[in-house]
Amino acid sequence: MFRLSRKYPERKKQIEPLLLLKKALDRKKFGEPTDSYENIEDIKEKLNVIFSKLTDLDRKLEILDKDKISKLADDITYKLDKSKNKPDGVRKKKVKNMIYALINEHDRLTAMDLSKMLNLSRTRCSEYLKELERAGILTAVTNCRKRYYEIRQ
Repeated sequence: MFRLSRKYPERKKQIEPLLLLKKALDRKKFGEPTDSYENIEDIKEKLNVIFSKLTDLDRKLEILDKDKISKLADDITYKLDKSKNKPDGVRKKKVKNMIYALINEHDRLTAMDLSKMLNLSRTRCSEYLKELERAGILTAVTNCRKRYYEIRQ
């Protein structure tokens, strides 16, 4: 039997006349009063063919939806992987080297201290510090609410 999906309420509207006709045929089979139809067996066969086609279409739509979702997921993971493996530019390497030199000179610094020294935004400095931490060059030490970065030994 054809499933009426919550996703596609317009399908239900299109199929309602067919469902009413099917109910009328079922009533006729059980001897309940209904409107008279010519060639009831032909109508039953046509209804069965229509319902089988509708179920096939519904299955195909679900497969298409799954394919679209999987394709979107693949695209997103590809973009994420591509952005992660992006090599550092020249400026980024210079800034990271300056951060390393400043932390080496002052022993430990916060992102705010570095942003003032390098004339960068605090968030940009935090990004660079996190990248250096992920690479295993720096370690983060939290003291109260401040996060200090120092060279890993």
